[in-house]
Amino acid sequence: MKKYLFLFSFLFTATLMFSQATGSVGIGTSNPDSSAALDISGIDPTNTIRGFLAPRMTLAQKTAITSPATGLLIYQTDGLTGFWYYDGTIWRQWLGNGWSLNGNTGTNPNTDKVGTKDGQDFVLKTNNTESVRITSSGNVGIGTSTPSSLLHLKSAYTPISTRTENFDSTTFPPTTPLNFTTSGSGGNWTRTTTSGQFLGVGAAKAPAQGNSKVSYLTLSSANNSFLTLSAGQSGSVTFTFKTEFDPSDELNLIIGGTTVRTWGSGYDWTTVTIGFSNIGSNTINWAYNTDGANASGSNTVYIDNVIVNIYTPTATLQIKDGNQAANKVLTCDATGLGTWQNLPAAVTYDLDWIWSPAIGSTAPFGSSPGISSDNTGSIYHRGKVKIGNSTASSYNLHVHNGSLTSGTRVQFGSVENIVDGINEFNFSDPLCPLTNANLNLGSSTNRWASVWAVNGTIQTSDISLKENISPLKYGLKEIMQLKPVSFKWKQEQISTFKIPDAEKETKLGFIAQDLQKIVPEVVETTQWKEYEENPGVLIKEEMARYGVSYSELIPVLIKAIQEQQIEIEEIKKINKYLNEEISKAEKKSKN
Repeated sequence: MKKYLFLFSFLFTATLMFSQATGSVGIGTSNPDSSAALDISGIDPTNTIRGFLAPRMTLAQKTAITSPATGLLIYQTDGLTGFWYYDGTIWRQWLGNGWSLNGNTGTNPNTDKVGTKDGQDFVLKTNNTESVRITSSGNVGIGTSTPSSLLHLKSAYTPISTRTENFDSTTFPPTTPLNFTTSGSGGNWTRTTTSGQFLGVGAAKAPAQGNSKVSYLTLSSANNSFLTLSAGQSGSVTFTFKTEFDPSDELNLIIGGTTVRTWGSGYDWTTVTIGFSNIGSNTINWAYNTDGANASGSNTVYIDNVIVNIYTPTATLQIKDGNQAANKVLTCDATGLGTWQNLPAAVTYDLDWIWSPAIGSTAPFGSSPGISSDNTGSIYHRGKVKIGNSTASSYNLHVHNGSLTSGTRVQFGSVENIVDGINEFNFSDPLCPLTNANLNLGSSTNRWASVWAVNGTIQTSDISLKENISPLKYGLKEIMQLKPVSFKWKQEQISTFKIPDAEKETKLGFIAQDLQKIVPEVVETTQWKEYEENPGVLIKEEMARYGVSYSELIPVLIKAIQEQQIEIEEIKKINKYLNEEISKAEKKSKN
């Protein structure tokens, strides 16, 4: 029986499989295609329609296949179901519904998509180089593989011309950096001076005291044609410098006729990079300005390792709407629709604020001149500043508590603060001079109207602080010569309000000029002043108004009282003697 079944199966199979002399095998067809090793027809001689069923297995079974052959095909039934083939290295899914190079029809945006289904970035390449990347978090990068925002565009700056001046070969710190008064190395730089000089190692020489000096170190188009910039070009200057000069002097970097950065003294071999653009045929200058106040020979400026680059940046972003043109701005309406528009006539550019990087920091190329790359730099402002209110200010610095007229609090340090009261300032901590026993509270020009205190004022009187101590020479004689007066001030006011004459108070006191003739020590006629133009030097000047130290009259009054008491005691003795003599005479007359 088994023999008959085998024969039946063989005959049935033979009716379905055919072979050609070429070696092609057909299943369900008697004429297999000669280009195919196996040609399977979906319709057999009995007109039954069938398909091809590939081996079916799970992901675990697929990965368990030992040494799969390149091109091996299976159908995966779990996970990412579908046809998978082995490419010789890894298993890849056969996406029969992929995007066509000629475009697709009948797509559904809810189900059809291009991209990744796991946590991997999506990358577009041209010429086998990455052009666009969409990260797994959704950031889009053009020109960068690490976009840090929803849309991140980056264009490389490629220097087309570089000028390097290393004024003392490669030594750092420089041993003989550029001397601004001699030719030295770096012949492309022009050195000029106005009755002064730049100073280098071994040439520290300050200008004469009181004379203003300006010196320049210039790189210009006259000796470096690459400095002439065309449209779209920009540049940067990197250099190392050190400053040792009087605090009132300054070192300025001037690019294209504009001062872009100013340094004072105390910079110890600092390297900075500053960008510029469209300077045309102008120059790069370092200018050292000195007022000549320091004649000690300590003013010194060093500059070394100067690198000037000219760049032609690749356009990063181009937006066109038909209205684009030079010097227009991109604006949008309330719906976010953006268009190119002319600059409003009222638009101005405020260049008052300048951020100066701290010592040692370097501003990256492309940043605005004077912008610090950290939060430690100094801030400079050329106009008036108002904090807390949007109205205009009449003062260089105005701190305002919103719309309130008082209550503004300004803090200094950790706990100390000043509060704006009603026509007064309230201090949270004691108000003390910065140094001991050499500062005044008020002056002959700007006086305090009244000083209020609980226990009065306390004057230091320790014997350890005094010398040339001697008995007071003034006393009753001088007191008898004083001319106490009552008076009213010609002008009295509180803030800007002038008190009417009828409301002025009558005061008691002395006339300083009269008192000076009798007790000159209690009359203040001169004061010591320091001017900003000549710091550290004090000048004794006569005050515009004389003042009286009324407390210093107390010793004179006490001395006068003491002298007067001595006289009283003498009179008492005489009076006692006379009374005794009168008593004796009266007794004698009665006897």
